[in-house]
Amino acid sequence: MTDLLIERRDGAIVYLGFNRPDKRNAYNIELIAELNSRLRQLSRDTDIGVLILHGDAKAFCSGGDLKQVRTLAEIGAEALRDQWFKPLMEMTRRLVTFPVPTIAAVRGAALAGGLEIALCCDFLVATDDAKIGDQHINHGLIPGGGATETIVNRIGAQRAKDLILTGRRISGTEAARIGLALWSVPDESFDEALNTFAVQLSDKRREASRLVKMLIGPEHDFDGIAQEQDVAAYDMSGDEILTILRGFGSD
Repeated sequence: MTDLLIERRDGAIVYLGFNRPDKRNAYNIELIAELNSRLRQLSRDTDIGVLILHGDAKAFCSGGDLKQVRTLAEIGAEALRDQWFKPLMEMTRRLVTFPVPTIAAVRGAALAGGLEIALCCDFLVATDDAKIGDQHINHGLIPGGGATETIVNRIGAQRAKDLILTGRRISGTEAARIGLALWSVPDESFDEALNTFAVQLSDKRREASRLVKMLIGPEHDFDGIAQEQDVAAYDMSGDEILTILRGFGSD
């Protein structure tokens, strides 16, 4: 395993942490590949009762690495679909269908693609002062990791349009109030609250948890997400968006 992800175990609880602190835990192709590999392995581990995704104190995940997106977009829409969005969709499917409960533990920023990853989990929990938002539109972009599906399914069309079209950030407190997060607590209480919740989930029979998740069904319409990704790949490879993307990381 590379150092892009850090794994820690506490009994039946597995913590999987993003580890690109210098990039505010933005994901790149390599991180998504590593996450896909780890999820594939962990899904077969019958000792796991719950999986927790997390970042660090400053960021859960700040979204996708736009320097890599720019490089692929310059090649064309097909390169974006095959090398960026296809692995992202694989990760989405693996996380959504993971056989035990999954928790996105959000401290700091969960923005754009970072929020989309968090919403792949069964539960999103946050500190009161977390910074949560879609924000693609602030850069002239549209979502490509499922936000137009998952945010709508989580909080309804009107509130989803508010978050996506304004590009505003909300706190963990507001996220819990509108149902985007399950709950939020002050930062100093977060670890204890997270552990208590994880223990409640992890001590249940694994197969019962899997079947309940299957019967309730995912919040994700994979066909809808695929359509979103096709539109995003086409849009991002156009001249207008390429000009915007070239402004990122042009060092």
